[in-house]
Amino acid sequence: MSKTTQLDLSKPVKKHVSLIHITNSLSLLQRKAFNIFLLNAYDKLLVSGRHTVDLDLFCTAAGYDSKNYTYLEESLSELRQKQMEGDLLNEA
Repeated sequence: MSKTTQLDLSKPVKKHVSLIHITNSLSLLQRKAFNIFLLNAYDKLLVSGRHTVDLDLFCTAAGYDSKNYTYLEESLSELRQKQMEGDLLNEA
């Protein structure tokens, strides 16, 4: 039985400045997904290795109102394969 998690969308997403100023080929949907996933996992980031977000909750938070779930799945799969790097030593 899965429990539905509530995302507090009014809460700011906390991330290092180097992750805000990224230069890569992420789509807008992928950037939103990254922020939603981070917001969802943030409080338990260091104690849990696996995090889940309900699909309806994700779509609402991302503003994704399409029924094209193939595109959504492909976009999230591409995001999973991206390497994220943050320059923590040189905050330009």
